[in-house]
Amino acid sequence: MECRRENNPSGRGTGAVVFFASMLLVYAFCLFQRVAVTNGISRWLQDVHGLSVGQVATLGSCFFYVYAGCMLFTGLLSDKFGGRRVMAFSGFLLALGAIGFPLSCGNFPAMCLMRVLVGMGSSGIYLAMLHETDAIFGHSRFSTFFGIILGFSGIGSMIGTAPFSAGCERYGTVATLLFFGLLLAVSYAVFVALGARFGKSSVRPEPLSLRPYAAVLKRPAIWSPAFVNAIVFGCYSVVAMAFGQRIIFDVTGMSLVSSGNVVLGVTAGSTLVCFGLGAINRILRGSRRAIGLLASLIMLADTMLLALSLWLDLPAWCFVVAFIIFGVTNALSMACTMTVQELGPKAYATTSASVVNSLDYLMAGIFAQAVGLVLDRFVSPEQVKLAAASGMVVSYPREAYIWLFSLMLVPVAFSVFAAFRTRETGGRFVDDCQEDK
Repeated sequence: MECRRENNPSGRGTGAVVFFASMLLVYAFCLFQRVAVTNGISRWLQDVHGLSVGQVATLGSCFFYVYAGCMLFTGLLSDKFGGRRVMAFSGFLLALGAIGFPLSCGNFPAMCLMRVLVGMGSSGIYLAMLHETDAIFGHSRFSTFFGIILGFSGIGSMIGTAPFSAGCERYGTVATLLFFGLLLAVSYAVFVALGARFGKSSVRPEPLSLRPYAAVLKRPAIWSPAFVNAIVFGCYSVVAMAFGQRIIFDVTGMSLVSSGNVVLGVTAGSTLVCFGLGAINRILRGSRRAIGLLASLIMLADTMLLALSLWLDLPAWCFVVAFIIFGVTNALSMACTMTVQELGPKAYATTSASVVNSLDYLMAGIFAQAVGLVLDRFVSPEQVKLAAASGMVVSYPREAYIWLFSLMLVPVAFSVFAAFRTRETGGRFVDDCQEDK
């Protein structure tokens, strides 16, 4: 049995490529906001403003939980009104939060509010790009462009690591955050201008309803790849991105810039794999199941290595190498998003993606709070405030991270089990396969 492939020639023009590039630019700065806050400034928030690691985790969770909740609605809206309209509204909220956060530093409730705006705005950017990319270039070329989207997200993430830390060292944290917020606003304005020239996207005639979600949730096959992606992404986002510099600093004693370079290595590895995702897909002959299984197995082995390197007091470079491998696992697991889309109803592909990505960020929010709870058991919030008041640098003991990585083994082991149960699609919608029977 051979399934039909979609052939959409509409994406061959230069205008489509330029418009796609404008969306990539907005998305890159969107990912910068996710990584730079709170990973790049977690120590600054603790040392200067006296925030506990639990409060820093709350700032991260404000983004993750809101992102997860809003993505359910942005999926519906993208399928109804088109990705371009959703991205235009979401980009405005994202730019507002990105500029407002540095202006509210020191006021914890206001900082949380700005992160909520960033989460709301970011939720629409990713799904809108998936919707527009599939519509413009066709699903037959989607895996290649999907890798490009993820690759540019890695570029934005990389800017949020060592380059951002260097900017903070030279110009100050508030000024650097404000600078990148303004760059995001300019990128958004370029996207809106090009979108207006590119033409209007069509609006589906049927009214908004929860029927797309009912149709997606009736497909039990989506949950195995969805959980693989959510667990791997949650571990990567929280451990490597949200608390990466904090962990590297405590474990290895590296400086802020050096620890930022390690996190840069993590995102660089993820970016390279993302750009090569199309090639990896071809090497594995379109096997989505194989990619998800590879991601979960590598993360399981890597988490064991991180815990053992601390427990056995191995050289610091062993821990650093294992930390960088995190980026590879995250990039590979992103193929699970395509698997969920192909296992779900073809007419509601964006809605299917919204379900898996909502689960991703819900898991990341839960993991962030869990990390905060574990670390606060070893250094209390009161001790952090006293250290900030006296100008001392807060450091968490090695035992805290041994517990952290040991506990991580439980969800990661479950992701391996879920990967084995993932149904193979071969890069094709199951709805097309059923029509060809």
